[in-house]
Amino acid sequence: MSFARPERVNQYLGVEPGVVTPFALINDAEAAIHVAIDADIMAAETANFHPLVNDRTTAIGPDDLIRFIEGCGHRPVVVDLGPATALPDDDI
Repeated sequence: MSFARPERVNQYLGVEPGVVTPFALINDAEAAIHVAIDADIMAAETANFHPLVNDRTTAIGPDDLIRFIEGCGHRPVVVDLGPATALPDDDI
């Protein structure tokens, strides 16, 4: 599944598909991206994301995540996407 064409991901976020992360919003100087955050992320103590490369992970608290996103010129919306469901082993 893909949410955007690779060239658009690179144009707006400056990363390749598979590396999309909230931290890439720093590259969206025109605030063209609309940001939605799952309510479960906001309810967690920390959230883990790739720091513009997908071979590393960094943790951030929900309040700091919002502060970062707003600092990049975006107005995030928190949405309830419902519970996550696991894929059967044969679909992985």
